[in-house]
Amino acid sequence: MGSRANSTSRKDEITIYYHTVTNKIDDSFIGLKMRNNRIDFYYPETFDFDNSSLENARKDILAILNTISIAKTHSNANVKIESSFSKNKALPILSFLWIIQDYLKNGFYINREKILKKNQRGRVDWKRTLNGQPIISKGNVIYSDLVVEVKNELDNILVEIHKYCVKKSLDILGWLFRINNTSFIRIIPINEGLRNLYVDTLKRELDKTFDDIKKRRLTHMLTIVEGLSDDQNADELVYGVDSYEYVFERMINSIFGNRDATNFNPSADWYLKTNNYESFKSSDLRPDTVLVHNNIAYVLDAKYYRYGFTADKRHLPETTSIQKQITYGDYIKQNKLSDEIKGVRNAFVLPYNKNNNKLKLNNILEYIGYSKANYRKGQQEYEIIHAFLIDLKYVINTWNKSNHKEDIDTLIKDIEEIQRTRIKEEKDNAYADSIVKIKEGEQTFEGGIYNSFFSTINNKKLKESLDNHHILFVDDVFVINDKKYVEAEGNKRHLTLYAVNHMDECCLAFDNSDDNSSDNLPFPFCDNCETRKKNKTKNIKISDEHNQRIYLRAQDADIDRIVEDLDDALNLQSQLNGTFGFNLRVLMDDSGFNTPYSVYKRSYIDNHKISKFLDDEVKPSLRECVALCAAFELHPLVSYKLLESAGFNLKGSNSLQYQFYEFLIDYCYGEELKDWTLKIAKTNHAEWQIP
Repeated sequence: MGSRANSTSRKDEITIYYHTVTNKIDDSFIGLKMRNNRIDFYYPETFDFDNSSLENARKDILAILNTISIAKTHSNANVKIESSFSKNKALPILSFLWIIQDYLKNGFYINREKILKKNQRGRVDWKRTLNGQPIISKGNVIYSDLVVEVKNELDNILVEIHKYCVKKSLDILGWLFRINNTSFIRIIPINEGLRNLYVDTLKRELDKTFDDIKKRRLTHMLTIVEGLSDDQNADELVYGVDSYEYVFERMINSIFGNRDATNFNPSADWYLKTNNYESFKSSDLRPDTVLVHNNIAYVLDAKYYRYGFTADKRHLPETTSIQKQITYGDYIKQNKLSDEIKGVRNAFVLPYNKNNNKLKLNNILEYIGYSKANYRKGQQEYEIIHAFLIDLKYVINTWNKSNHKEDIDTLIKDIEEIQRTRIKEEKDNAYADSIVKIKEGEQTFEGGIYNSFFSTINNKKLKESLDNHHILFVDDVFVINDKKYVEAEGNKRHLTLYAVNHMDECCLAFDNSDDNSSDNLPFPFCDNCETRKKNKTKNIKISDEHNQRIYLRAQDADIDRIVEDLDDALNLQSQLNGTFGFNLRVLMDDSGFNTPYSVYKRSYIDNHKISKFLDDEVKPSLRECVALCAAFELHPLVSYKLLESAGFNLKGSNSLQYQFYEFLIDYCYGEELKDWTLKIAKTNHAEWQIP
């Protein structure tokens, strides 16, 4: 079969052969085959099997056998457990092992539960009898209800069943514990009638016992009795799977997955002429594993391929697998991106042996590279499919453990590091070679504050990019959030000198022609607005080729370096839990403002009025509240909490004034009060001016 075999012989002539399995055609079975005194065990070639002693081999055999039970959930015939167990049931390996280990520790079954009855013959339980209500008669104390111990009539039959289960378990797996002869255990030959009696007895005993250990023992006994027949000694016993791929997939999902992958299934519909073009679903694509961490979905495809053993590039995932991962990314981006998921990454995970491989690698999880489809150019982050090797022995020994934080952290760190460095550099170089220039005279980068404001209302893609911090509004232009283009000191942001000289590379462009139509106006009354006649809005077009490329590159924004300090903002927000006056005092303490006069110098709100705010004698107007947000240079989370305590809610309002203040708070925070007042002045809305 093209596999390497090792064998172990012992005095009693039982011989064990160990075979590595290549996963080629006709060499893919993983598990046990037992016939007469010969035992063959088949294990994956990437598994670091230790056959230096029977004790070491036993640990590895048991670990692999434990994983095979995973296959019982799969519908594919090649993945189902192959077993010689009667009635087409899988050999209950785990029950055999439990019964053997329980027997070696506790011996044969003894029912330790007492059955107590009143007024029966038997041994009196005086402790329970004396707890009853006595009768006092002529100075004598009489206990009429004697509590006696009664022997359980089923004890003998349960002992017989247990002996039967122990013998059958040892006949099949006793060799793992150096027990190769079970003639010392006498049992009654089983037939269908006796088997039915055993099953009925075990079920009745299970129904009435409350002892957890006993329930577990009875359950394993029942599992064995229900399927095992007495004529199997003459047949070859088989327990394993013809394909270990599904088992590997489920183990990887157990280690890395934290979402139900079926919720991320792309599907298609058929429309047949013979059915009058009524739709019916085709089969779904199902990702193996989905891990969501820090708002990014990592879609993992467990590939039980040979590359980790052979180091042959032909044994890496093929283009069809790469395309399937891209399809998952497309689907999630189109249908699942939400407040929780803001990005998608793709990766393959392949098995290898960290102690013996041709790649000279030795970590449990090793990053080995990435792939991308030529026709997609890798412009979307999920079009890059990363690849890892993971030590198969580690997977088999730990897949059912609860804590894999270190493995998850390593996988995410390696992917994000490559995304931040090499992938980003590739995209930057490709982009620099093919920059789409704006149309001179027809487009501009600075559309003015009013056009910029209306763009965030009318252009859903722009607003989404701003809210995700992929694009920032800096120095009155919309620019990619990257340290190459934006420099920051605290909350203050400015374009870098490079960005000023290369706006084609990093800034969104406005169409320079005025929009005279009413199609994109946010409100009907805007059509006749005098302000609009003076400031006709210019559009940032989604369909413009230059802007499309800016949006695409902005998805790779270095979110880790967003200038806001979210942790500090959340901490300050949590402290604003009182009246407006209380919250204002918290902000003064946080900013080092000691007196109302110091607040006046930054906000231009009369210091006497500030004192009244602090004493909760009066509440501020909306304009005064917004002025304080600018004066304290508040993060949006903190600004909205302060506004709320003053009774104002800007979100979802139809008021153009409210929406403009929302624009300033969301996208212009960190600027000083004078910057905001200049922006308001350019709208020609004097009534909006702050304070």
